[in-house]
Amino acid sequence: MNKSELELYIKKATSDIDHDRMSVLLENSISLGNGYNFKKGSINIIIAMEELGELTQQLSKWIRNKGDKLLITEEVADVIIGLEYVKKVCGIDQEDINKIINIKLDRLEAREKNITQIVSTKGGI
Repeated sequence: MNKSELELYIKKATSDIDHDRMSVLLENSISLGNGYNFKKGSINIIIAMEELGELTQQLSKWIRNKGDKLLITEEVADVIIGLEYVKKVCGIDQEDINKIINIKLDRLEAREKNITQIVSTKGGI
C-alpha cells in the first residue's frame, strides 16, 4: 500500500483492535507449508521475518532523515501481526511473554540505576 492509500484508510479506520477477529484470521491463515517438509506455519514465520526486514529498512531511512512516520507506523503494525503469527505457530503464550518482559524490564532498571550511580560517583561523564 502506498502512503496516500494508507492515509485514506487511516482516516476511516478505528483504533480499537478486534483481538477476536485477529485471532480467527491468524488461525485460518496459518499455512501448511508447501511440500518442502516445512513445519506447519513456516511460511507465516518467513512472512514475519520479511516484515521485520521492512521495518528495519524504514528505521534506517529515519536515522538518515529520509524516513516517514506513517510508513514506519505501517511497518510496526505489520510486525505486530507477524509476531502474532509467530506466537500462534510456535505455541507461545502471552502470559509467558509478559513474565519475560517484566524480567527484562527489571534488568534494564537495575542497569540504569547502576549507570546513574557510576555517573554520580565520578561527578559526570
